[in-house]
Amino acid sequence: MLNIMKMKNLLSTLLIFLFSCNSPEKHTREKQIQDSLYKVQKEKMFAALEARKKAQDSLFRKHDSIYFEKFKKNSKAYSIYKEHPEWGTQACLRLSEKQIWIGMALEMLKYLRGLPNHVNVSDYGHGEEYQWCWDNYTPSCFYGKSDGIITSYN
Repeated sequence: MLNIMKMKNLLSTLLIFLFSCNSPEKHTREKQIQDSLYKVQKEKMFAALEARKKAQDSLFRKHDSIYFEKFKKNSKAYSIYKEHPEWGTQACLRLSEKQIWIGMALEMLKYLRGLPNHVNVSDYGHGEEYQWCWDNYTPSCFYGKSDGIITSYN
């Protein structure tokens, strides 16, 4: 009889323990702790990213100001830039060195060479494609679409 009583007490203690371990209050508290730890980690991560971004921005501004001062000393590139600021400093530097590249605008090419001697339009089912040719230059012909961006040349 004593064994049965001990077993009942042990069983009730075990049930209380099990229910207390899985109580909604305990899960809620653990969830709150996890959420607050996650929030702190997230805030630290964003603060570190923001600090890194500010440092990079400062470095870029310093680099850009040094670059722009050097750019202004190249009077040819700077005069192109003053006339066409929408082209940007890199493109104006390249144009001052008479460079030609895939992706440049037709207007830039016209700035270097004047109007083309021949313009040929073709449509093979994929929209209009253009060929702009200058007789006395090498490369002589440039190709692109109606947006005026050079896609190839020969």
